[in-house]
Amino acid sequence: MRRYIKIIISAAVCFAAAMLSSCGKQPQRELDEDGRTILYIARPADEGDTYYAGVLKGEMNRLIVEFNKQSEKYVIKDKYYESGENLLLEIMSGRQPDLLYKSEVCNWVDSSPLYGKGLLCDLNEFIDGNGLRDRYVQSVLEAMEVDGKLYEMPYDFMFVASMVRAKDWGDDKDTSFEHIIEKSRELGYSVPVDISIHFYDAESFTPYVCDNFIDYGSGTCSFESEEFKEYMTFRKQCIDAALRIAPDGNFYDMFHNGDALVMPTSYTGLWNFEYLTTEYVGEEVKFVGLPSGKENSVTVLPVLSFSVFKGSEEAYDFIDYATSYEAYKDENTFTTKGVCLPTNEEVLRYMAEQYYDGTFSMYDSFDENAREAFIRETYRVIRSINGAENRFDSAVNDILNEEISDYFDGSKTLEEVCGNIQNRVSLYLSEQYR
Repeated sequence: MRRYIKIIISAAVCFAAAMLSSCGKQPQRELDEDGRTILYIARPADEGDTYYAGVLKGEMNRLIVEFNKQSEKYVIKDKYYESGENLLLEIMSGRQPDLLYKSEVCNWVDSSPLYGKGLLCDLNEFIDGNGLRDRYVQSVLEAMEVDGKLYEMPYDFMFVASMVRAKDWGDDKDTSFEHIIEKSRELGYSVPVDISIHFYDAESFTPYVCDNFIDYGSGTCSFESEEFKEYMTFRKQCIDAALRIAPDGNFYDMFHNGDALVMPTSYTGLWNFEYLTTEYVGEEVKFVGLPSGKENSVTVLPVLSFSVFKGSEEAYDFIDYATSYEAYKDENTFTTKGVCLPTNEEVLRYMAEQYYDGTFSMYDSFDENAREAFIRETYRVIRSINGAENRFDSAVNDILNEEISDYFDGSKTLEEVCGNIQNRVSLYLSEQYR
């Protein structure tokens, strides 16, 4: 049933794209009671009930309120949708919104089919057309691009990399599968990679899969390649090693307990090094690339992000405001709880200065020299970002999750599983992206 729904939605997106491309005029705009033009932003009806979800929702609400106060021409109004499918069906009916909002805790709609069918604007046109390239952290924007185009602008972000113990890892830059296996054996670690977070499913390495085995531009994939088989073999080796010391499947804290060499994790703010060094690990840590077939694989994870629909280029005004230095201010604090990393380069520098002075420091045990070292390490990893977790399609993730478990539990061979994934993902991509 799910497949037929996807086919219908795909047809809807194709129809909407054709309508937009054939229409030379922008849609008739509604005016607010004060005469300003209304721009609608698509948001999920349910953004979650956790504290963190509430903080992100509140930050989005603040940005809209502040924009509406200062804008002379436009006013942003929310348009809520029960699901991403409902949004796509509304696009088909010709009632598309102007902006799309997503958050890290509520990735409610897949962007890939939207930009795959040409429904989203390339935000590089806005950035370069207004001379704003230097405003942003370039490694983040470049990692977010798809075929040289930027369809999603992050307001703030995390980076995802591998945490290692500095004394064991040294200056090593090799994070290939084979090297991590060898290094864990040499140093006496029982498990190469801590698999406590999503390692049985596809989520933990989705960026690696999307970057290396899927070409959304052409709608093709290569899951029968030797590289993908190497990736799958590596994951199984890590799972088997974890099961040997935790047969009950309780894989949590393997890195913390000293059993695992590497732990893929996210980094949300300048205080992270203090917490990890003082409490979680109890010794100096550093970040290196994610386990992968390429050197230094570090990915960016957008926390709040915005896209603009074709025909709604006026909405660039909101992107301009939401990523400006002024927009991050809220009673003298910056970004969401002062935790997530801002995409605005000037704000990032300000946060680093405040952290160096001790404003954002969590522990009195760290002096200025230690905080300066943490800042340098944070910047080093940020500058090395070269992948993004926004290149994500939940349908592909579902297929991977359904198939890879058969290889991990031994019910199917690697060749069988890779062949099944190739066939199913190929069919899906041909429906959605060609």
